[in-house]
Amino acid sequence: MSHPLSPPLPLISRADRDAARRLVESCDLRFLENFDDLMGIFEDGRLVGCGARAGRVLEMLVVSPEHRGGGLVGEIVGELMRRGCEAGCTGFFIFTRPCTAPTFARLGFKPLVEHEKAVLLEHGNGLLGYLRGRAALARSGSNGAVVINADPFSLGHQYLVECAAARTDTVYVLVPNEGRFVLPLADRLELARRGTAHIPNAVVTDAGPYVLGPATFPAYFLKPGDQPDQVALEIDADLFGRHIAPFLNITTRIVGTEPLDPATRSYNQALFRRLSKWGLRLVEIERKKIGDRWINTAHVHNALARSDWREVEAFVPPSTLAFLNTLKPGSAQWRAAA
Repeated sequence: MSHPLSPPLPLISRADRDAARRLVESCDLRFLENFDDLMGIFEDGRLVGCGARAGRVLEMLVVSPEHRGGGLVGEIVGELMRRGCEAGCTGFFIFTRPCTAPTFARLGFKPLVEHEKAVLLEHGNGLLGYLRGRAALARSGSNGAVVINADPFSLGHQYLVECAAARTDTVYVLVPNEGRFVLPLADRLELARRGTAHIPNAVVTDAGPYVLGPATFPAYFLKPGDQPDQVALEIDADLFGRHIAPFLNITTRIVGTEPLDPATRSYNQALFRRLSKWGLRLVEIERKKIGDRWINTAHVHNALARSDWREVEAFVPPSTLAFLNTLKPGSAQWRAAA
């Protein structure tokens, strides 16, 4: 005799979360601790399905074997999206293994990137809306793009955009929306616009949720031995090469060299290989130095955490300095960032 199933319920207690961990791990997945919502469906007091939401990303969507194909995943997804909408999310993503992508396609999720180890799917027409919203920014010619966090906008960012502008008809300065940043997007965009106002062929815009970094990639479904940072980079490059670059006539991605961080040097090399798949070039610009010191965001954060204004002034343009003077850089937000 079958028992009635509960509607999707919040999993709040330690016992419920432990049950979710066991269910997720029984499906050969890793349980992630950081989420905004964790929902589950019970049968006679036993957890038989669960899923989580971290921002706009839905993750850890699993059901017990005897209930697969019965619609439980759809119920959990629907409740997670409802809660996400209440929290202000306007679209939702799922990252999953290629073999499970059809399950989510039946729920209205469309693949944006199909990687060898992962598929990125989106619910709704978010990417189309993002591109249409930037149609007025599209320029003909051979264009380039730089991706900068502008957290805050530094002389290094400015130099990179200047070099990119000299090599392309138009350079798009893409500022990521999502990730771990000290400053909100509106401030970072404004700093980037002020800092590039003297560059006539620079166009600053946000990247929407369509620039992916390791911090925003849920790698819980990857197999042992897979490299999460590498997979995230390749998905990001494919998303850029397949969708964003052709819309804005971008033929070149410009990045700064990384003399200090071997991981970033490796990132640039991998990005070069992946972008070539889409017929795009990667150009590396030597990072700017002040005296014998390379400019990077960590240096700026450290100076702000110490309230060392002489050092800050050495690393940022006047427009950024004026903005920072209106804040309290010695506060906990900068110490944490440093």
